[in-house]
Formats: sequence, structure tokens, C-alpha cells
Amino acid sequence: MNTGMEYFLVLAQEGSISAAAQRLYVTQQAFSEQMKRLETTYGSVLFLRKPRFALTPSGEALLSTLQEIHLLERSLDVQLHEIREKGIGRLRMGIHSTRARVLLPKVLEHFRDIYPHVQLSFCHDDTRRLEQRLLDGGLDLFFGVDARECPEFQIIQLAQEPIRLAVSRKRLYHQLDWTGPASPEMLNPAQLSRLDLIFSPAESNFQVKVNEFLRLQQITPRCVITIPDFEIQLQLAARGLGACFCPQMMLLKLDELNRTLDADLISLPVSELTQTSRLSLVLHRRTYRSKYLKLLLSLLQNEFCAVNKNKA
Repeated sequence: MNTGMEYFLVLAQEGSISAAAQRLYVTQQAFSEQMKRLETTYGSVLFLRKPRFALTPSGEALLSTLQEIHLLERSLDVQLHEIREKGIGRLRMGIHSTRARVLLPKVLEHFRDIYPHVQLSFCHDDTRRLEQRLLDGGLDLFFGVDARECPEFQIIQLAQEPIRLAVSRKRLYHQLDWTGPASPEMLNPAQLSRLDLIFSPAESNFQVKVNEFLRLQQITPRCVITIPDFEIQLQLAARGLGACFCPQMMLLKLDELNRTLDADLISLPVSELTQTSRLSLVLHRRTYRSKYLKLLLSLLQNEFCAVNKNKA
């Protein structure tokens, strides 16, 4: 791709000429000149600046084509590099930071034993933003939670993950005025409405599921803290600051937190909470599957199965 095409891809990602020019370390005038040349070449207006930045239908068509060209060029580079430099390469993966702590340590230990010269880089973010980065060619794969169906995606399904509630036993007894001989085996929506809750940000796919459940049950939640990291949520719950909805994968952390914090954190199912999270590994269909990418996929799948077996 030529310079104007590369600039246009950045413009589509940033949504403004000033931000795109700043990212590329060029003046706005130089950037605008490149865009004028591109529009002259194609004989079409590619984007509108007012009332807000938006791609025209011609701009959308060009963006889709350039994204595919970018991915094809990237796949060719990887394939040729693998032929020239056996065992040397680069992989870029997206994954939520909390799940990375559970899955990656053993995976990377095994991977580096086999491919010590492959450079690995990881991006921690929510699935929605990782989807766009994959489409833009900025990632080779990502670990997704409820990744959307998309013709460009190749989705490797891992599991349907239940949602549990984690709460300090002392906090639970206090807020529910619980007088039973043991902890309840399950909470009902009415009991849930009496608890202080710790939430993930509203834009996360996980919180969307929780909010859907609360809406269907007509519960007005008592959200006291919003924070994106599940492990921090569990630490706060262990300290009695509220209850948090927890992906089943994170239940491995309960025993560890109870030991280190001398806490009494427990996990409970909630009746009527049938929503699950669809976990998957997602690649672009145009991504070339190098030997080291295939190995990383295999190790991630094996480690995911081991983690789920340990939770059982």
C-alpha cells in the first residue's frame, strides 16, 4: 500500500485528521494533502468532517478493501519470514488482563521452550475493542468473551462459562440477616437486591450479561464500586466491600485469596441467572497459520481444558 492508503487506515481508526496526524507524527496539512490525493485518485469523497467525522459509502468500501490488503500483506510477510528464518517470528494476541493471569504463565513457559526466538506481544482489552484490532490487522488472534459473529472471523469455541457470585461469608450474613446453620447454597434475586455489588464497566460483554439478568429480574442493583479487573473485584469482595459477579474461570483465585488475606470468600449460584459467557479464540480468516501460531493455539486450548478440569 502507498502512503495515502496507510494514512487512510489510521484516519478510519482514529476518527479525526488531527488525531491521525498526531499518531503518525506529521502535520495536519501534510495529512490532509495525502487525503486529497487519495480522493482525486478514486474520484470520490471518502469522508465527511461535519457535523461529525464519518466515512462515506465510498470511504467504507475503500476501508474494507484496504483492511483486506493489509491482512494479506501481513500474512505473506509472515509466511515468507517463516520460510527464510525458521523458528523466528512474531505473534500478537489480545486477551483480558485477568484471564491472562490464569492462562498465560504455563502456556508461555511451554511455548518459549520450543520457540525461544519468536517475539510475543499481548494487548489487554475488552473483546469489543480486540475485535476491531483484529479487523485492522493489529492482532493475530484474541481470547474473546461473546465475540460477535463476523464473516472475517474464524472462531474456535472453547466453552459456555457460567456466572457465579463471590461474596464474603461475613458480609453475606450481615446484609441478609442470615441466621441459618450454614451458608445458603444459592441466592435468589430478592436476596441479591439487598447486597452491595461490585461491577465491571458497562461496556464489557460480561457486564452486559449481568445487566440483562438484573433487568429481566427487575432488580435495581446497589452498585458501590465499578472496576474492570476481576481479580481486584475478588480482592475487594474478600475484604467485605461488596459482592461481585465472577466468571467461573476466576474461582481458582478464591482459595488463594482466602489464604493470603485470611478471608472467608465463597461463591454461590444465583437462581434464574442462566446467562453464560461464550469463550473462544478468534483469528482473522486471512491470517496465515504459521507453525508457532498453531502451537500457541494448541497450548491455549490445552491449558483452558486443564484450568476447567481443576475447577470441577
